[in-house]
Amino acid sequence: MTVDTGAFNSQRRRHGRDARDAAAFLLLLLTTLPAFAQPVPTIKSASPDVLQRGVTTRLTLTGDNLDGATQTLLAGPPGLSTSIHSPAPTTQPIKSLTLDITASPDAQRGPRELRLVTKNGVTKPLLLFIDDLPPIAEKEPNNSPGEAQPITLPAVITGKIQAELDVDCFRFDAKKGQRLIFDVQAFRTGSKLDASLALFDADGRRVAHDEDTNGLDPLIDFTVPANGVYTLRIQDLQYKGGADFSYRIRAGEIPYVDAIFPLGGQRGQEVAVELKGRNLAGTKRMSMALDPADGSNTRQLEAPTAAGMTNSLPFAVSDLPEISEPAGATTKPVALSTIPIIINGKIGKPNETDTYKFTATTAGPVVLEVAAARLGSRLDALLTLMDDKGVILQRNDDIAAPPPAPGAPAAAAAPANADARIQFTAEKDKTYLVSIRDLTDRGGDSYGYRLSIAPPRPATPDFDVTLRAAEPLRLNRGGRTMLWAMVNRKGGFAGDVTVSLWPLPPGVTCRPLRVSATQPTSGLFTLTAAPDAAPGLHPLSVVATASVGDEVITKTLPLDPALHVVPQAYLTIHEPAPFKIERIGPQPTEADPKLAAAKIAALEKTLNTQTPELDAAQAKWEKTFNLANAWEVIDIVSAKASSNAKLVKQPDGSLRAEGRLPNTDKYTVVARISQSSIRAIRLEAIADVGAGPGRAPNGNFVLSTFRVATLPAGSTDSTAGTPLEIASATADFSQAGFDVADSIAAKSTGGWAVSPELGKSHTATYLLKSPALTESNGGTLAFTLDHATIHLQHILGHFRLLVTSSEKPDDNAKISAPILALLKTPAEQRTKEQKESLAAFYRALAPELAKAREELAALKSSGTPFPPVVTAGGAAAKLDILLARSPNFTGDITLTVEGYSAGLDDKSTDPAPFTKNFDFTPITLKPNQSSMALDLRSKPTAEKGTRDAIVRAEVTVGGAKYVIYSQPFPLTVK
Repeated sequence: MTVDTGAFNSQRRRHGRDARDAAAFLLLLLTTLPAFAQPVPTIKSASPDVLQRGVTTRLTLTGDNLDGATQTLLAGPPGLSTSIHSPAPTTQPIKSLTLDITASPDAQRGPRELRLVTKNGVTKPLLLFIDDLPPIAEKEPNNSPGEAQPITLPAVITGKIQAELDVDCFRFDAKKGQRLIFDVQAFRTGSKLDASLALFDADGRRVAHDEDTNGLDPLIDFTVPANGVYTLRIQDLQYKGGADFSYRIRAGEIPYVDAIFPLGGQRGQEVAVELKGRNLAGTKRMSMALDPADGSNTRQLEAPTAAGMTNSLPFAVSDLPEISEPAGATTKPVALSTIPIIINGKIGKPNETDTYKFTATTAGPVVLEVAAARLGSRLDALLTLMDDKGVILQRNDDIAAPPPAPGAPAAAAAPANADARIQFTAEKDKTYLVSIRDLTDRGGDSYGYRLSIAPPRPATPDFDVTLRAAEPLRLNRGGRTMLWAMVNRKGGFAGDVTVSLWPLPPGVTCRPLRVSATQPTSGLFTLTAAPDAAPGLHPLSVVATASVGDEVITKTLPLDPALHVVPQAYLTIHEPAPFKIERIGPQPTEADPKLAAAKIAALEKTLNTQTPELDAAQAKWEKTFNLANAWEVIDIVSAKASSNAKLVKQPDGSLRAEGRLPNTDKYTVVARISQSSIRAIRLEAIADVGAGPGRAPNGNFVLSTFRVATLPAGSTDSTAGTPLEIASATADFSQAGFDVADSIAAKSTGGWAVSPELGKSHTATYLLKSPALTESNGGTLAFTLDHATIHLQHILGHFRLLVTSSEKPDDNAKISAPILALLKTPAEQRTKEQKESLAAFYRALAPELAKAREELAALKSSGTPFPPVVTAGGAAAKLDILLARSPNFTGDITLTVEGYSAGLDDKSTDPAPFTKNFDFTPITLKPNQSSMALDLRSKPTAEKGTRDAIVRAEVTVGGAKYVIYSQPFPLTVK
């Protein structure tokens, strides 16, 4: 089953009037999904990803979680139909599917979006391309001429340079006299491939080569000198490769247009266009009828020839009067009868300069602008304005090219500084000269231009909206998801803009984003599903609305545009997540202080009282707790720094360095352990909120050497130990050139460091060569952490040491040495004090007391200000969070904060992260936790103001990821 979703159109509505453009909206409910959450389905690739018009193509789709695919969704011009081949029954997750897809003979060439609807939800879109030529998908191995993949031309070859040094080779037969075109499309479609293309004859001689004819895309035009077998080779110019290094090569005796003239025409007119190119089968011109009802400023020109359709070139459309430069060479300025006007011209040969003369009939601003490179011309325009005596008034060659059209990849933009623009104030009745030439004095048929001479276009109040969100949108019943939007105002528009979703299915509500001219131009909005919202798939439109004068403008927006159309946003509703965010901010303050104190006292009594029910739960817990696989937090006897810094023991058994910050330091830690055999040691480098784990200003450290020794019975002298041999060292992350293995190799210039993963906690695990035996009831170890590095002040600031006797320890089982020793003691042999200590330990994590612990924490923090207010670079504000877990759900929950920061990040072009303005690292709630107080500490450079932020909670259960958002809350930096 196929659903062809087509495209939505922007609309403008006047108060009390019908819409100028009717928006086409789809069915509210396309299908019903199973009533349980599933992992996110994805399509990673399609082979081939090109479809031939008039042909049915079998595609192989690869991805994840494609179980139960029932239909396809296609966005873009019509003309495609599909049928899915059901995979063979299996108990394994479905990672590939085949489907037949038919393109009608009149299907429009160009891109389409394909999505799959599966029992897990709907996938993100994958781009397919429609062409006249048959597709050929690359097949490995084809990395050398001897392994070249045999192909038949003409064809569209699709492939990918999959890794560094990868080379793809293709072998084909050719006949003498054939003029073969090999047109690579990679850079122009957003690929990272900087292609190098070469052609070899049967003897291995290179007979043609190109790298950058079309931007960074090669083009080879080769006339075959003799019958034979030829080999085409493509690779990255810098020998790079990867998943984003894809390409398409249109190859064969195919028509190819190099240049057209003119480069555009006037709306409502029929324009005769001259064609210059190769294999055009005698076609030298065509006609372009420019529909007056089509308001777009650019069309795509494709010329029909006896050899087939040519490649596509942009063709500009304007509302101004147009002329073409006079035929024949002239050295005199061409007089223009009137302005405004557009002149279609060509720098037809090297060193040519075209000059025009006009008289300003009124005083005021005039704009001279060249459109050339942005329309595919090779002209690098130099524009000169002169008075009637030839005195230069202004000169320009470096206007930045306009951005790519909405939905087009960034690589599709015209090169910066390729076109030219001059704006000046004209005097009435004064005559001016304007000349245009190529900056490097080149010329030819491919050096066309459009020179417009006109007053500045009056600015029309308007706006655009940039949108970011997870795609596809997934929403759990009773949960919430988030979207982000940025408003770009134009033409002096200063009104409010509201961004929302429509039409909303039953049980789903949207908190829209309202942006006024006095607020930051970006922000977040949320979508919420009621607990009884029906699971299913719903296509939505993202709608932005504003009042401009007496006119209401309503626009439908692309969620994640890949096409020059506006596709739907697809919302999938699933069953509830195993937790929810119950409250952001403190519990409301108890009005009566005496009553609040009484409640706190009662809760503390409950948490400090052992009951028969707790005795039974504790006994059950002790039986299921695996002592052999636990990590034991060492019991610190002494901790010293060779400098004057102090190592201060923390409640969780960790050590924090305080006081003076030296250039280098060495830590010596002596500790008791309860285990009689040690197999491995874990070092936790702990990042505090917004800092660390190192003491250096950048948060890094370099651990030059890590050593451990056993001490004689009863001794605490760290110098009297017997060193233990460490066989290997591993870490969750090591900085390039500073591997954790260096910390046991005694490299003078090495050591363990963690840049750029700063502000995060990290772990290093040291495996002993053989188990270290201690006394039967434990022993004493001495640890040395030496920071003898040339990188000054790169010293650990907060750390914890753990040991285990297991080769496969449980990373979630971390327990202190005294408690571990008590657990090893049979219950009947424990003293009264030991029983009380163990009972107190269990009460601190007992699920039965979780609610009481949370209520107590909320009461004690009920005075925390909310909404939070912080001072830039000042003290942190507390943000209290309470989650509600489903019965029997005890998994870790990762919390983070998003929002507040305005605009887009300069490098990633994604929404600026929360960490742009705040020192913050994600926090993990452990199985016995349902509440947490987050520290919100703003940076000294934080932007001032009040903006929305939101808490994000994430957990993965059985391969399914659940993401839940809180209600947005106002956050103020002053």
